[in-house]
Amino acid sequence: MPDIRQKPTTRPTNPFTAMTTELNSLAQNAGALSNTVIDSHAAGLIPNTDELDLLCDLELKAVFAAAPTDGQQLEVYFVPTFDGTNFATHTTGASSIGPKNMYVGSFIVAGTGTTQYLPLWDIDMPLTDFKALIINRAGALAASGSILKVQAKRMQAI
Repeated sequence: MPDIRQKPTTRPTNPFTAMTTELNSLAQNAGALSNTVIDSHAAGLIPNTDELDLLCDLELKAVFAAAPTDGQQLEVYFVPTFDGTNFATHTTGASSIGPKNMYVGSFIVAGTGTTQYLPLWDIDMPLTDFKALIINRAGALAASGSILKVQAKRMQAI
């Protein structure tokens, strides 16, 4: 059996920005769903139907209105669509709920500073198109500056 390694995807833009303005002024305990155009696909979709990437890394640049409490978190969910129209059940806004079986992980914040770069590594990607949902349990985000980036990856036999 050959050894395998991770390698970046063949997407034209990688890493790519999944969320920016959706995170502006995101209140504590509120959620935001990606809605920007990514790789010329439908609004907000993270395309994976054609790419078939297995893994991704996420980086959240979180800009807080005030320094958050150490150990608090921002939850990440993937919200897939099987037909390009209907998405897994979720809610956004003040009482956000992510699809329970699509929880990806949490960005754990430090109690110092208002700008933090928070990574999550080796996340399984759905083999359908999907959106990202972030639920903020850490404290209000600033009016601008927060960004979620996705680095898609593949496996290669060596």
